[in-house]
Amino acid sequence: MDQRELSELVDTIAGLSPETCDREMLGRAVSLNAKLKAFAAHFDMRCNRRANELAAHGESEAGFFVLLSDGNGSGRDAKHAEDRDRVCSDLPEFEDALVTGAVSGEHLDVLARHTKDLNDVERCELHAVVGELVTAATSDSVSLFERRAKNMIAAIRSRNGAESDVEELNRQRAASSMKRWTDKVTGMKMTLLSLDPLRDAALHGVIDAQLAHLRQD
Repeated sequence: MDQRELSELVDTIAGLSPETCDREMLGRAVSLNAKLKAFAAHFDMRCNRRANELAAHGESEAGFFVLLSDGNGSGRDAKHAEDRDRVCSDLPEFEDALVTGAVSGEHLDVLARHTKDLNDVERCELHAVVGELVTAATSDSVSLFERRAKNMIAAIRSRNGAESDVEELNRQRAASSMKRWTDKVTGMKMTLLSLDPLRDAALHGVIDAQLAHLRQD
């Protein structure tokens, strides 16, 4: 939204009186105000971003503290701006949508909550479906978008979790070993087994079966 569009938006909202609106005009007023709130959310993000740039050169506090001290809001508001900036830096398509008012700051809050712990591989998969997420956010309410986004991110986590489990098992199998030695002090024969979970289960399955057989005898 450029300065002209912003001025027209503010003038239009200022000229409306919700107390005298009919239903159609009231819906338009709410829609216009949503665009203004999206602009304000994006403006806070830009302030947070610039404050962090200045902080890197010792010329300001971090963005969170600037918004908290000068923004006449709460720590929660400042944290939202910080988190939304992180989301838009990672997924610039959402910043573009916020600038036009197609999505709200609350849509970005959903992504901030559900993407903060993704690893690099999972983030790459998220980038591949960002178009689908933007489309959903522009048409869904925040609560519906949260359900949709949560399911998509859970599916990404599940796929990569399964791959991680296989990789971990392969690493454990490669590290499996058996060491035998004689204790020089006691003369006792020592055996040290380091086994992956599957080999460990197989070994103890054989031992338990043999012990059960001996008990029967």
